[in-house]
Amino acid sequence: MPFTKGHKTNVGRSSWNKGKKWAEHSARMKGRTPWNKGKKLSDEHKRKLSESHKGMQNSPATQFKKGVAPFNKGKSWDSRKGEKHHWWKGGISEFSRTERMNLMGTIEYKNWRNAVFIKDDYTCRICKVKGGTLQADHINSWKDFPKLRFDVENGQTLCVKCHKLKHHLSSKFIK
Repeated sequence: MPFTKGHKTNVGRSSWNKGKKWAEHSARMKGRTPWNKGKKLSDEHKRKLSESHKGMQNSPATQFKKGVAPFNKGKSWDSRKGEKHHWWKGGISEFSRTERMNLMGTIEYKNWRNAVFIKDDYTCRICKVKGGTLQADHINSWKDFPKLRFDVENGQTLCVKCHKLKHHLSSKFIK
């Protein structure tokens, strides 16, 4: 069954086919002739189609024909690398990241985080839910207490919901 999260499987089907399987539908249609079988396009219709396709370089009708240049002919990937790319954001590197972001990538931080999870038995300290998506939170803030950054006793395990709630409430009372 295809992925249909939040969607009904019959969305887009007309009422005559709701709940019916494809095999049933194709069995009913077997032996019927298509409405356009044996009919030819008129000269007027052919002329109009021809006119509408003129000048279309990347249309399906002219896409892979001899003598038609592809849209990227003569362009190299180098012309879209680095600063020339439309998604360029000014060169993000370890020098332009914050001190905290750089320290969070170290083995020392990762060991502290795992030690906090083990200490709390992978259970959220607030809602007591075990497992799920957990985050290691500093009891005394990272910014204000740099000496306690990697102290296991300064850490607590929180689920994402409780961690957001904690910081949302504390920001209201600090101001």
